[in-house]
Amino acid sequence: MYWDYKMPPSYKTVHEQCYLITICFDQMLVLNSPVQEGKPINSIKDFLMKIGESLQKQ
Repeated sequence: MYWDYKMPPSYKTVHEQCYLITICFDQMLVLNSPVQEGKPINSIKDFLMKIGESLQKQ
């Protein structure tokens, strides 16, 4: 599951927060990243998805 939300205007450097949650080998995995002002949110979403897709059982 992926979602993002905007931060309150009082936060000067972090514009939004992004989360990716998945079940990974019978456990919950939560990935989070702040989106700094001026950085495109799609780049953060792509980054989190790339990390999630790279998981492998050892």
